[in-house]
Amino acid sequence: MSRPHLGHPTLDVIVLANGQSLGRWTFTDWTASGLAWDAAETEEVEIPAPVVAGSPDLLVQCTVVNPRSPMSMNLTPEPRLFGMHLRRLRIG
Repeated sequence: MSRPHLGHPTLDVIVLANGQSLGRWTFTDWTASGLAWDAAETEEVEIPAPVVAGSPDLLVQCTVVNPRSPMSMNLTPEPRLFGMHLRRLRIG
């Protein structure tokens, strides 16, 4: 789930599993303040069997392409770069 702010209208996330790119998500849903979590947003990606066949571990990465800090959008004095809020991860 992610909520871009009006000063940062899209949030792009690249999803990888064991180093292999599986997809790109672009979040565009926001509220006027950018701070409210109005609705749950669900994204899915399929992990092909060959990606996990060579390793007993599964490393899932979500790389935010264009993170911004709340300070850069004049929201708060927080200087850290934020990306997305991961509420739940289901693998099955």
